[in-house]
Amino acid sequence: MLGFEPTRAGQVVGWRYEPEESNCDGYVSFGIYNANRETARDFVNGYERSILLDFNVDGPILDTLDD
Repeated sequence: MLGFEPTRAGQVVGWRYEPEESNCDGYVSFGIYNANRETARDFVNGYERSILLDFNVDGPILDTLDD
């Protein structure tokens, strides 16, 4: 939906929701609302027109899916 061409990594990397596993974040974030990043604050407050998205993916997820 962002208009990027599909990539190999984009097909296998993602998020998992497993609250009992400490290796997973348990949430999806694009780094936009990180108050510690000045550029993110400027974007959210309308001072910057663009931002570099920082996806907090859990890593490769294909092996974690059931067949």
